[in-house]
Amino acid sequence: GNIIIDNTLAGRYSGEVQIVINDLPFSSRSNNIGLVHPDYLGILDYLNSDVKLKFVRI
Repeated sequence: GNIIIDNTLAGRYSGEVQIVINDLPFSSRSNNIGLVHPDYLGILDYLNSDVKLKFVRI
């Protein structure tokens, strides 16, 4: 449930935000910017490329 953003080292993908379900190896091309609360991890099963998300600071 980590939320990451690709940084400038990712080239044309810089600025893309991703929700990562599985553990990934370290990459200098992305930064961890948040996480999905454990109570809401089940919702991730319903996400696909057609779903729009809005991130709200809490």
